Amino acid sequence: MPQNRGAVLLAANGDFEIRDWDVPATSGEEVLIEVELCGICGTDVHVYRGEVAGVPYPVLLGHENVGRIAEVPTGYRDVFGRELRRGDRVVVAGAYFGECGRCLYCDELGAPWACAYRVSYPVEIAGELVPTFGGGFARYLRLTPPESRMLIRIEASAEAAALYEPLSVATQMLLGGPHILGTDVAVQGTGAIGLLMVLVAKAAGASRVIAVGGPSGRLALAKRLGANVVIDIDEVRDAGERAGIVRAETAGGVGVAVGYECAGVPSAVTEGLSYLRQSGVLMEAGNAADTGTVALSPYHDIQRQRRQVIGVRGRTLRDFTAAARFAERHQEEVTTLLTHTVGLDRARDAVTALTGRYQFDDEDVVKIAVRPQD
Repeated sequence: MPQNRGAVLLAANGDFEIRDWDVPATSGEEVLIEVELCGICGTDVHVYRGEVAGVPYPVLLGHENVGRIAEVPTGYRDVFGRELRRGDRVVVAGAYFGECGRCLYCDELGAPWACAYRVSYPVEIAGELVPTFGGGFARYLRLTPPESRMLIRIEASAEAAALYEPLSVATQMLLGGPHILGTDVAVQGTGAIGLLMVLVAKAAGASRVIAVGGPSGRLALAKRLGANVVIDIDEVRDAGERAGIVRAETAGGVGVAVGYECAGVPSAVTEGLSYLRQSGVLMEAGNAADTGTVALSPYHDIQRQRRQVIGVRGRTLRDFTAAARFAERHQEEVTTLLTHTVGLDRARDAVTALTGRYQFDDEDVVKIAVRPQD
């Protein structure tokens, strides 16, 4: 019976406590994963701050996981029908919150958060049942159905595979929006998801990709990943001026066909709408938690221009499989986003580094992953 060790968040804005516990033997369709890397998500930061309703404490975070199979039933297969064996590197086509991935809500309606078959299992740690928000801040991840049926064997480095989950947000925005081949698009926000959206949009054939964000190091990375134009929000502080620059950079000066909002502040929505041409579409993914409200004119901002706003939430199997395969083909570019890895003992430092200045040990951060085996 392997011994597990994990970093448990005790309370909102609190400390992480390193705890040890035995991993129960797997049975039936259960699969045991030895976690190699677990990326820290913006949602983890919201949970840390106490901004996600319904999450109890203490809690075991971590849903951006890649690892090696430690135990798997004989003849078990991944979502592509490929047999899985001990030692295979895998990711999970789901967010570890109990979605089945195949019901009406998960598949057809694109609303896995409303899954009719959702089941979430806590982890028993020293006699205490600890809820999981993923569970990857630990050396071992014990998956039960439905998550254990949603494995994807991935032929990529652990560092590239650790980005598959935020990459799935970018693939969802691409696949859930209009075709962009030969069009001009804008990406707001140059965090991990925004930078991955730049990469995905360029690969999908966008004529020009305009990235709006900061700081300068991330904008330089956006250029490396395919952005044709970058706009630094610290240098161009007025939203109206930024919109004017965006529109001037598009064919005919009419605005972008599609905007991808990945900044996660309410004001980015109205600003993003101002980037759009007639009948343009804004894909809204950034505001994944309730961070406030913003004033807009339905007539001027939406109806008069025949614009659309599409909310992006809860990926389906299509989005995850596309992300995994994209990561395999674009390992070098995807890996550039992973700037830091830390052990369990620095989980709190890593999470708090993403709450403000985006610096870790006085170095600029794009993406941080926990390496539970350290």
